[in-house]
Amino acid sequence: MPADFAGWGLHCFCPGATRTPQAIVRMDDDGRLLWRAAAGARRGALGGCDSQIALLEAFRLLARDGEDWRPTFPSVAAGPLRAAAAAVVAPGRRG
Repeated sequence: MPADFAGWGLHCFCPGATRTPQAIVRMDDDGRLLWRAAAGARRGALGGCDSQIALLEAFRLLARDGEDWRPTFPSVAAGPLRAAAAAVVAPGRRG
């Protein structure tokens, strides 16, 4: 599992968007910054500069939660959810 969201196969469902967030995540070390925020992190632990945080916030990829910053999208937790959903959709089928 890459410790950088830029290395993941990101999918975005943004029907009305003029730009998608994938390019932003791949800029500088934004993918690593988002990864560090996955479980919630204080500003000092995120790294990066204020303009990176502002850009990620403007694209609604990162949000403040009290004193912590967190990604606004499901991350590592999505894997088990997908597996559970697949089991419900196709009981008995292994994949």
